[in-house]
Amino acid sequence: MTDSSTAEVRDKGPLLLLSQRFAAWLAAADVCLALTTYQAGRLFFIGRKDDGGIRAHERIIEQCQGLWTDGQTLWTSALYMLWRFENVLAAGETTPHRAERKFVPREGRVTGRTDIHDIGMGEIDGARAPVFVNTLFSCLATVSDKASFRPLWRPKFISALAPEDRCHLNGLAMDSARPAYVSAVSRSDVADGWRERRRDGGVIVDVARKATESSAYLFGLIAESKKVAYVSLVGILTDGRALASAYMNFSKNMRAPEGVRN
Repeated sequence: MTDSSTAEVRDKGPLLLLSQRFAAWLAAADVCLALTTYQAGRLFFIGRKDDGGIRAHERIIEQCQGLWTDGQTLWTSALYMLWRFENVLAAGETTPHRAERKFVPREGRVTGRTDIHDIGMGEIDGARAPVFVNTLFSCLATVSDKASFRPLWRPKFISALAPEDRCHLNGLAMDSARPAYVSAVSRSDVADGWRERRRDGGVIVDVARKATESSAYLFGLIAESKKVAYVSLVGILTDGRALASAYMNFSKNMRAPEGVRN
């Protein structure tokens, strides 16, 4: 690309590079997308124009990672914050650009630097509240009116709450209003211990398992076969090397999917 063409592209503003049938897929699924980028610190909204083209909107949020939405409310994480956005458009109303959703920030919670990786919506003390993966403290947590966060659960192999990112807890799967499974890079219990096992130490942990029972692990370790709480499908992507699926429900025991090493 020449200097003149580079300048021309820059003058046109940000470019969106799409797969050939991406617009057709959005139309067929009748959806729009919201996604976050950790490195660039962006929250993106991607939707369709009336003419079938693609429209995108971005909002700068430093170290934006975790994301949850039901189409009306949206929670996302930032370096030191947890943000709640609300759609301010009434049913059938659109913006001047024909967008059907307009998310506006309505609440910001200062969590400190907890490295929030994932967010779900749960029921805490009878009320709906965000449940987030507090990666730095190796736990699941929710918001607090008196502290940076309120810890809810931590893996049995984590001996204490400490800002040490011991196992790199990251993913969260919800079963309705309760956490069902979480993922971690390893079962290490020392500061940054997961870094030495990032290629083969990954685990899926059954959050719902009673404290008196042995935890069930998928990937790094498969514990004894026992029935686990219902989740229709858990999809796991391991370092770009394999895509596996584990079906877990009341009538089946946990098992390693085909192609996954025990």
